[in-house]
Amino acid sequence: MGHEVLGIKAGEENHVSRVEGNYVLKFIKTPSLRGGMGHHLRFQLAVFRGLKDLLEADLVHAIGGFYASVEAIPLKRKVVTIIGASTLRKDSGRLVRAIYGNLIYRFASAYIVPNPIIQREVERVYRIKGAHVIPIGVDLDSLKVRKSKAELRSAHQLDEDDLVVLYVGQLVRGKRLPELIRAFNLVKGRKPKAKLVLTAWGYLERECRELVKELKLSDSVIFIKPVPYHRRWEIYGMADVFAMIGDSFGDGGVSSALLDAMGAGLPAVVARGTANCLVVKDGYNGYSVDPTEVDEVAEAILRCLEESEGMGRNSKELAKGMDWNSVASRISSLYEGL
Repeated sequence: MGHEVLGIKAGEENHVSRVEGNYVLKFIKTPSLRGGMGHHLRFQLAVFRGLKDLLEADLVHAIGGFYASVEAIPLKRKVVTIIGASTLRKDSGRLVRAIYGNLIYRFASAYIVPNPIIQREVERVYRIKGAHVIPIGVDLDSLKVRKSKAELRSAHQLDEDDLVVLYVGQLVRGKRLPELIRAFNLVKGRKPKAKLVLTAWGYLERECRELVKELKLSDSVIFIKPVPYHRRWEIYGMADVFAMIGDSFGDGGVSSALLDAMGAGLPAVVARGTANCLVVKDGYNGYSVDPTEVDEVAEAILRCLEESEGMGRNSKELAKGMDWNSVASRISSLYEGL
C-alpha cells in the first residue's frame, strides 16, 4: 500500500533480511538473555542500538509491552497496538501489569486494540480514550484447501465419512481439554463415526491421553503435532467442526486458531463469556457454551456437525471482514491520518 517498512528485532548477530519488496527486517545483536524480562531487555537494547533508524522513520508502530522501549523517545509519530488488557488476567500479577500499563501507554499518537473487550478495559484501567478497534487479521488466501478432504484425512488414518471435531492449540490448563474429551465421549455415543483431532502440544498431554484411555476412546481421539504455519490448511481442511472451549483467555484476545478455522469455513464451539464470542454467533456460525457443562458442549458440537455446511459458509463470510487486506487498509488509513 505504498509504505516502506523496517522491522527491528533482537538477534544473535547483526543481520539484515529483505522479507518482501517493501519490508526489511533488521536483526540487531544483543546478549542472549532468556525469559520474558530478558527478552524485553534485549529488545530495549536493540532499540537503543537502532535508534538512528527510529529517529529517521516517519512513524514507529510498536506492539504491546514492547512499546515501553520507545515511550520516552521523542519520535515524530508513535502508534501502539495494545494486544491485551492486563487486568483481564486472573493471576496474582494483574495489579502489577495494570500499573505497568498505566506507566507506559501515555505518549502515543494513536492506539489500536483488537476488540471491544480490550477497548473497554483500556478506557477504564489505562484511561485511554479513542482507541481504534482493528481486529487481528485472517490470511484467507493461505487457508485455501489444495487437496480433497479424503486425501487430507487418509494422511492421518481417518475415513472419508468420519465426522471430525478439531482442536488446535496448547494442551494446558484453562483450555478445558478434559471437559472437551468428556463431551466428545457423549458425541461419540450418538455419532459412532465421530473423531476428535487434537493438533496440539503441552504439559497436559499425558493427562489427556490417560483420560482418553480411561474412556476407551483411543481409536477415536487422535493427537497430531502442530504443523508449520504454511501447512495449517491441511489440518483445518480435513475437519467438520472446530472446538475451543477454554475460558482462560489470557489478555482477552480472540484466538488466532479460531479465526483460521473460520477462514477455512468451519463452524465453531467456544466458551461463553470469552472474547471468542465476539466472532461466533449462536445459531449462525456456531455456539457458545458453559465449558464445565459437558452435556451442553456435546449438544453444541452435535448441532454444528448437523449444520456444518451452512454454518461453515457463515464463518467464512464473517472471516472475510477480517481478511488481512482489509485490516492492512484500515491500519494504512490510520497512519495517513496522523
